[in-house]
Amino acid sequence: MGKAKAKEPLLAVLLSVILVGLGQIYSSRVLRGVSFLVIRILLIAAGLYFILAPTVKINSSLYLLLLGSLAFQIFVIVDSYFCAKGYNKANHIKREISLPKRIALIAAIVLCISVFTPSHAIPLYIKTNIVQSIKVPDAAMAPTMLKGDTVFVDKAVYKKLGPARADVVVYRKPDKSGNTYMARVIGLPGETIEISNGKVLINGAVLHEPEVISKIYYDNRGTKGQEGNLVKIPDGSYFVLGDNSTSSKDSRFFGCINKTTIMGKAYKIFLPLNRSGAIK
Repeated sequence: MGKAKAKEPLLAVLLSVILVGLGQIYSSRVLRGVSFLVIRILLIAAGLYFILAPTVKINSSLYLLLLGSLAFQIFVIVDSYFCAKGYNKANHIKREISLPKRIALIAAIVLCISVFTPSHAIPLYIKTNIVQSIKVPDAAMAPTMLKGDTVFVDKAVYKKLGPARADVVVYRKPDKSGNTYMARVIGLPGETIEISNGKVLINGAVLHEPEVISKIYYDNRGTKGQEGNLVKIPDGSYFVLGDNSTSSKDSRFFGCINKTTIMGKAYKIFLPLNRSGAIK
């Protein structure tokens, strides 16, 4: 058998920064490394449960979970350093590393922590493709959502299917400003919509369901929302209105929005904690 090679503690740290548990595996503590990786996955899954489950209220437990997850990751990184040192000590191996290699490893660790690691890639992927938190920009959806509330937006829900009536959508207004707005889907593609006596008429019939729409009094405002003005909704487009009809700038003013401008569905209030819960 060949002589065992020394394990470089700084390399173990770098590997643990790249992936939790990898430094322990490198240091021949395979079971320890795999266990740490499983724990990390479970912590991520628990956090996603708080975020993705619409009916689960956000509370201090989520913050404790996030702090615990961060503390655990720091512990794993430090532990990987001592696992490598322990391996060398147990096998009576002297650590040998040149100054340039030491500097290169430290620089790589700092770079990975500050710029990019799989730990960064997972939240970035989730934010880009699955769920994102967005601050409510105005009072258009009051009292359902208040200006300044932070909500979670499902960015995957409309990749195959279009919005349903009464969904609260986050969209970019067709003014090329890039700003995001929120409103409730009222009219669907192919329908004819009219606002009369505070009620929404779809294809000439008063809309009684869902209740969240029927109980709101919609004002005749904007060029598209005047009494007697029938709007034919094009294919792939939606007529949206804010719950706060007296102050909302919505499809009554700028017409229908195309599905391509819709970022996702607002489904849950995140902050403030006393208002956390599903958006109905």
